[in-house]
This record gives sequence, C-alpha cells and structure tokens, in this order.
Amino acid sequence: MTSVFTGAAQSVQLQVISQGESSKQDFENFYLLTDTTAISTTLNHLIDSLQQAAFLSASIDSLNKKDTTYTAYLFLGKRYNDFQISHTNIDPAILKRTGLERDLNQSLTYFQLKNIQEKLLVDAENNGYPFANIRLSDIQITNEKVTGKLLLKKGQLFRLADLKTEGDAPLNQFYLESYLGLKKGEVYQKDKIIAASDKLAELPFVKETRSPAIRFKKNEATVNLFLAPKKANRFDFLIGVLPNNQETGKVLITGDIDAEFQNQFGKGERIHFEFEQLRPETQQLTLEANYPYLLKTPLGIDGTFGLYKRDSTYRDLIWNIGLQYLFEGGNYLKAFSKNTSSALLTVDENAIIRNRQLPQNLDIRNTAFGVAYQLERLDYRFNPRSGWLLQVEGSAGFKTIQKNNKITDLLDENNPTFNFNSLYDPLDLNTFQYQVSGRLDKYFSIQKRTALKASIQGATIISENPILRNEQFRIGGNQLLRGFDEESIFATSYVLGTLEYRYLIGQNSYFFLFGDMAYVENKTNENDFSSQPIGLGAGMTFETKAGIFGISYALGKLEEAAFEFRSAKVHFGFVSLF
Repeated sequence: MTSVFTGAAQSVQLQVISQGESSKQDFENFYLLTDTTAISTTLNHLIDSLQQAAFLSASIDSLNKKDTTYTAYLFLGKRYNDFQISHTNIDPAILKRTGLERDLNQSLTYFQLKNIQEKLLVDAENNGYPFANIRLSDIQITNEKVTGKLLLKKGQLFRLADLKTEGDAPLNQFYLESYLGLKKGEVYQKDKIIAASDKLAELPFVKETRSPAIRFKKNEATVNLFLAPKKANRFDFLIGVLPNNQETGKVLITGDIDAEFQNQFGKGERIHFEFEQLRPETQQLTLEANYPYLLKTPLGIDGTFGLYKRDSTYRDLIWNIGLQYLFEGGNYLKAFSKNTSSALLTVDENAIIRNRQLPQNLDIRNTAFGVAYQLERLDYRFNPRSGWLLQVEGSAGFKTIQKNNKITDLLDENNPTFNFNSLYDPLDLNTFQYQVSGRLDKYFSIQKRTALKASIQGATIISENPILRNEQFRIGGNQLLRGFDEESIFATSYVLGTLEYRYLIGQNSYFFLFGDMAYVENKTNENDFSSQPIGLGAGMTFETKAGIFGISYALGKLEEAAFEFRSAKVHFGFVSLF
C-alpha cells in the first residue's frame, strides 16, 4: 500500500519499506517532512498504529540516509487475531460489574481484547484508581494464536479531598457538591468529573471559564472548578394572535408575562412569577418558590400558589407544598400536599329553576396527598440533542362538594314548595378522587446539527362521583397541543404524542417542525365522548445578546375536519435575561 503526506515544506523525504520473510504484503510509505526532527515522531506513530492494527511485532530495523532522503526498513510481522486469556488477577466482582465474565473464557480478536482492556481501565478510573494500567504478560505464540495472562495493576486508591472553585460565582459549596455528586471522602470517579462540565452548563446562573483541573497528592484528589456568574434572572412575555371563533374577522390577543429569579442567595433557590391572560376575562396567576438542600441535607422544599379565574363563571385557588429528596443533577423524589378550592362566581338561576338541574360547575374542595418523581438524562437540558426525560406524579385525596347558597335559596314562583337543596341529594358530597400524570421525552441525534424529539404525556382523573367541568384538565395552546386556543379543550383523560424535528443553529437556537396528536376523553355528568385533535406547525427559536426570541405557526383540527389556514395560531415569545 502507498500513501503520501505533505507537510508545510518539502525539505526532507522519508521512505518506509517493509522487509523480512514474515511480511506477507507489500508496504511502502512516502512522507514529505519539514525537517529531520519529525522523522522520529512519524516512525513512532507508524509503529503504534500498526500495533493497534494487530501487527504486534512491527518494528523499525534500520534507518539509512542518502542526501535528503531517509529510508526506514520496517519489519511488519504477522497480524495476530486469535487471543486466549489463560489467567487473570482481576477480582471476579469487577468482571461481573463490567460484564466481562464470559468474554475472558473464549477466543478473542485483537480488537475485542483491546475493548476489554479499555473497559477495565475505565472501571478502575471510576472506582478510585486513576493511574491503573493493564497488560498482557507471559505471552506465548503458537502459529497465529496468542495466549497470555491479563494483569491489572490498580495503583494507589484516591479519594476526593476537596472541591474548590475559583471565580466570582456566588455558589454555596454544599449545593455544588450535591448537585455534581462530588462529595469529599468518596472515591475518585473520573466519569463524574467529566460529567461536571455538562451539569454546570445546565445551571442558568453559572458558567465555566475553563475546564476543571485535578491535582493528585498522596492518596487525595482535589478538583478545581473555574466559574463565573451568568445572567439568570429573566423576564419574558408571549403574545398570541388568534382568530376569534366567536366573531368572524376578529382576532384575540392573549398574553403571558413570566419572571424568574434564581440563586439570589447562592444556594440554587428559585422564585417564579407568571401571569397569563388566556382569553377574554380569563386570567391565571402562579407563584412558585423552591429552596434545595435544607440545613445541608439532600432535602429541599417547594411551594406553589395558583389563582385561576374562568371569565365570570368560577375561580380556583390552589396551594401546593412539597418536600423533595434530591439526587444528582437536580433529579428528585417528592412528597406533596395539594389543596384546591373552586368557587362559582355566578349562577344561572333561571336555567336551574327551569331545568331543575345543577350546573356543570359546582363549588368543590379537594385535599390530596401524592408523590412525584423526575429523572433526567439529557446531554443539554435547554436544547437537547440526545437523552431522555421522565416525569411521573400520582395523588389521592378527598373531594367535597359544597352546597352553594345561591342555589339552595332559590325560589320558583310557579312552584314555591320545591326545595332546590334537593338537587344535591343524588350526589355523594364526600368522595375519594385520584389523579395520575406522566411524561416521557426522548431525543435522537440524527446528524451533527439535527435532532428528533419524540414525546408522550398524559393524565387522568379517577373519581367515584361524576367529574365536574371546573375540575377537568384544560389543554390546548402553545404549551400543550399547539394549533388550538389556549385551554380550549376540556378533558377527564388525555394522551398526547409529539414528534418534533429540530435543525440546530446554536446552543439555544433552532428551527423546528412539529406534529401533535392527542386522544381526549370527556366523561362527566353532562358528557361522554372522545376526540382525536391534531396540531401541525413550524417555528424557530434563536438567541441574541438581549435574550431569546421565539415564533411559531400552528394549525389544528378535530376529527375529520380539514385544516383551515385562517384559523392558524401564531405565537411570539421573548425571554430577557438580566
């Protein structure tokens, strides 16, 4: 085989010629080098690459010079590809942990042997032995078969002595150790140190200025992180321009104001405020706070207050407080208590008197206890190319239907003896109610700049009593089922599948095409039907110095209806960081 490599200047020629009877193929290389100092490096690299290709006995026999031409005579030797490990000093527990128990009891190719050695070295580096080495000793060669002993020399056991930071980033030491999983006294783990940079990149309030540095002394390792503060507080808004389905030719303007403050005290805490004008006379206010690692423990606390007003029909008040057990990278297991009360604002008295029926919405109070779990394995949380995210939540509680005085005190002038309090008699006013929800996102890296997101999420309410309209899920809009008006679809159960193709143009910038398809059930005392809404669209998100701007265009349809471009939903968003 012949190849030519050209350097910056052509002042020295190097010719490599194979020789010896054991060489079964012609081998001749020509190199054009800048000077003689590159000859030794070139030959060493050649021998190393040949040995990596299983020519284990490859070597340079001699080097001759004539004018500006150097000739190296190469002994290529045989290519060995049949290895048998006769003995090893490796602990059986390590072989079991690495899944190599069977591999060492069979004939191996050279590359299989190298893969085994690499796995064992990686395992040693991740279990306290960063300077371990492994070799094949007592080698015996019979024809083209090689047997030998695989010996692992672990070296010194190292433990993490300290995690130090340099820079102006205000970050609590315990928070950083717990978030990265790098705790003092634990054995040195190379994989966690490598993963630290990815985890730090996902924190919105800090950034690395250079790669981590590790210092080994005696049997201790010290990791130095170089951190600087990053703009993390944000204020953003989203404006929706939607066709008015009630008035032809008119449009609806919806808005979303969102503010978030993070790491104000250097402990990774978060405060969130959001106000949404979802539709005319319908508003939603959300306040959230999260404080991790209370008293230097893996426990964190979070709380949520929500206020939702549905035009002039009803108002919801929601209180939620949770206690989290935190894992590395922000994953958690949480126990929580949730209290929801829904109160009617107006009552259609004439309809109740005329129909002798309670309205679809009633005054209710729900007290529930539940658990939630999140596990994330994404390569980059804000714009992933690969990995997955799992979220599940379940709760059980007591639902109480409260009698409304405006209903019980009604008087029918045509039948003054009728007691409207009796309308509540068919209902069980105190019942159990359960709620389950879940989400699984999977990202596939297709090419360097493209990724595919596949997602499925859903939720259901299980109740002994018919489910009321004002306790149903409200889906539709930019966050859940694009192409439909915000929270325009009521459901007692739903499953939503999403496929989204992304073309990445930056760390936080991409174009996307998406398809949302849902199965929705609405089973209440008034309804019992299902539907399959579909949303299609495209958009883009791009990052600027001022913040992150996003725009999307979406079409939605129900059942057999056709997509109507005049009903398209356009959303603009802007996130400002400070």
